[in-house]
Amino acid sequence: ALGGQVLIKSLWGEETLKLKPGTQSGEVFQVKGKGLPQIKGSTGDLFVRVFIKVPKELSAEARYKIEQLKEHGKQLEQLNDFLNHIEQNDHTSASQDAA
Repeated sequence: ALGGQVLIKSLWGEETLKLKPGTQSGEVFQVKGKGLPQIKGSTGDLFVRVFIKVPKELSAEARYKIEQLKEHGKQLEQLNDFLNHIEQNDHTSASQDAA
C-alpha cells in the first residue's frame, strides 16, 4: 500500500525496483535494458511480476494499528460522501438560482 523499493536479480546482477503506492499482487513492471541480449547488440527489457505476501499472523500492536487505519479509512469515506452530497446540492441550487 505504501510503495517502496525491492532488490531483484537480473542477468546483470541486482537491480532496485521502485514500487509505487497501491501496487497490487500480480502487477507487472518493466525494467528497461535489463533483459536478454538482442541480435542487434542491444539489450531487451526485463519484466517483473510482483507477488505481495500477506502475513498469516500479526502482533497485537500491528493488529491494533491496522484496525486504526481501517477506522480512519471509514471516516474519510464518510467525509467524502458528505462533501459530495454538499457539492451536488450546490450544483442543484446554482441551476435553480439561474432559472
